[in-house]
Amino acid sequence: MLRQLSNGSGSTLNSPKQTTSYFKWIRIVFRCWKDRAAYDESRYLAALAKRNSPLAAVATGTIL
Repeated sequence: MLRQLSNGSGSTLNSPKQTTSYFKWIRIVFRCWKDRAAYDESRYLAALAKRNSPLAAVATGTIL
């Protein structure tokens, strides 16, 4: 859906990826604000590992 919206408007194919990344950071910042806590990358990486996310391996640098 995002790709369909970006085509024809002069956007590159990376635009959907950038949009998804933007919304991910909105969620992280909102949660930090709600919990009144500073962003802690080690906490984020631990949550990725706990959920067996494929991003955990990429984020820790074990898969390039």
